[in-house]
Amino acid sequence: MPTTELRTVTRRHRLDPRPWLDLPRGVRGLHGPLLWSSAAMTALAVFSLGAMVVDDRTLLGESVWLKTFKFGVAFAVYGITLAWLLSLPHKGSRATWWLGTVFAVTGALDVGFIALQAARGTFSHFNSSDDPVNSVGQTVFASGVPGLFFANLLIVLILSWQRLVDAPPRAPSTPDSRWPWRAWPSAI
Repeated sequence: MPTTELRTVTRRHRLDPRPWLDLPRGVRGLHGPLLWSSAAMTALAVFSLGAMVVDDRTLLGESVWLKTFKFGVAFAVYGITLAWLLSLPHKGSRATWWLGTVFAVTGALDVGFIALQAARGTFSHFNSSDDPVNSVGQTVFASGVPGLFFANLLIVLILSWQRLVDAPPRAPSTPDSRWPWRAWPSAI
């Protein structure tokens, strides 16, 4: 095994706290916690879709599970997109790995509370009732939403100064291609 491959395997297992949850070969380079979060969000969206069919409770004329479905789909798509983006080679990959993990955990907590409130049949956002579950949930939102925002902001700041694409191939350098005026007399 070449040294670079050994370093990659060692570094990957050092960063991943659960190396026994290995991913399929096609997605191994992607951000693991974001993929697991996206899989959970996809499962939540499928569950919410079924719950919309079975559960007839409504809130303001819409199914109580509609918001959970929308958030599940949105976080699943965004999580997969962010996992792909973080898999591209860039400087600061250790920081972006941890920020992606913060996003995955915080997003799962926020959407989990939305699902809990849907199961209870009440509002999730801007709910000012004084019951204990709602008080904890509003605290989760008060800390989770800024966590999502700042994790995204820092990822954007780190990645925006990266060169993520390969440079276009250069033509082989010949004296005439480096010094165009040398070719001019021969063209006459």
